[in-house]
Amino acid sequence: MPPVQRYVSNELSHFCGRGKGPLDVQFETLLQILRSGRIRYPLPGVSEDIPGVGLVSNPNVRVTGHGMFESHPICFCDIPIEDLSIHTTKYGRCGLSFPKAFLLPQGVNPVFYVAKDAVTVRDQLRGDRFDEGFVYYQNLQKRLQDAITEGREDEGTIRPETIDPDRLEEFKLRTFLSFEVFSPLKFFDASRSDTDPENFYMEREWRTVQTVKFALEDVSRIFLPAEYARDLRSQVPDYYGQVTFV
Repeated sequence: MPPVQRYVSNELSHFCGRGKGPLDVQFETLLQILRSGRIRYPLPGVSEDIPGVGLVSNPNVRVTGHGMFESHPICFCDIPIEDLSIHTTKYGRCGLSFPKAFLLPQGVNPVFYVAKDAVTVRDQLRGDRFDEGFVYYQNLQKRLQDAITEGREDEGTIRPETIDPDRLEEFKLRTFLSFEVFSPLKFFDASRSDTDPENFYMEREWRTVQTVKFALEDVSRIFLPAEYARDLRSQVPDYYGQVTFV
């Protein structure tokens, strides 16, 4: 018999309640997602049809404040269904989940958690804090941005085909580091309680800055309060999957 664990789940769950107001608004947001077959919270003025534009780099902002990379990512939690109560208290009771295997090809990956109050190797050797050590990457970002946009009138969305061939490898490196290494960093205060909204570690977050597209049969389950069950069935009659009341 395989060992039993409840540390992680086979499903990744997305809740659409934080900042959305009362339950009726949360439920309507869920219905919009189910009807459209996509989850997307684009940056203002950004088309969702352009891959990878859900991220804007601000190299002058400290990374530990989550301001260096501005994005509207699609966030999921890797939490077993039985242990979602803390998460739904923070993020609402209306949501949906998908198998991990379905989301991986859409660029969904775990974030990298870093405790802001932890002592790093650099702290011990030089007395520097994490932000100070990160200045090296900030300077790299600035130099690459200046080099890439030198002589250009338009400093907006930059595509590989518009880059000087001599700078293309630097552009690819910056893009890889920004999207795949540094923007998924998530800093949290480990001294806070498990239920504190600022203790992000409890979220076990996975995310992507791409649009998540799906069909109703791809959905593992829908989460909602029991009183919305009848409305769900009438509003989304083609959904035959599991419903979990939270």
